[in-house]
Amino acid sequence: MTYFIVTGDLIASREIPNRAQIQKDLQKTLEDINNRFAKNIVCPFVIGWGDAFQGALVSLSGLYDIIESFENQLTIKFRCGIGIGEISTDFKLNPLEMDGPAFHASQFALAEAKKNQNFVWIKSERGQFDMIINTLWLLLSTIKSGWTERQCEVIQLRRMSLTYVEIGRKLGITKQAVYNILKSAQWEAVEHGINTLNHLEY
Repeated sequence: MTYFIVTGDLIASREIPNRAQIQKDLQKTLEDINNRFAKNIVCPFVIGWGDAFQGALVSLSGLYDIIESFENQLTIKFRCGIGIGEISTDFKLNPLEMDGPAFHASQFALAEAKKNQNFVWIKSERGQFDMIINTLWLLLSTIKSGWTERQCEVIQLRRMSLTYVEIGRKLGITKQAVYNILKSAQWEAVEHGINTLNHLEY
């Protein structure tokens, strides 16, 4: 059976004075994601060594939404390595009690994310698949890094399925202004990329 192991690591967390609060925030985030995405998760996310966390997904479906939830809720930056493969031990609900190629791939992906200064990296036995997905994620991250606070605000509302008119009313701007903001943020292309990442099949 193929497993999809997500290993995350908080960046420079040891340099933050209040690490106890960081751990509490991380635990709360993991609990929320485990509840919200229960149908996508085969092994709930848990805190591992240091400030790392790990969980296993049923498939890659909804992957972008899960990673984005971490991005929105965690108060400090993080990186994720996603490994695809089999396990060589008995199945356990706690991912920290298992081992095998999928876990090794996840650790390799995490190391690659750190080396390439990306916050997400995927590693499987299909090199071309990895190259395409990693490139897509890099392109989306690059575009998003240039968004203004206003663009992020409008896009967040759009992601909640609000119409241009509803967004305009909520923010006190015109429908045309909403359209212009989304266009300048290249939202149409980004949305297509997000949908692709959320409907990946392996």
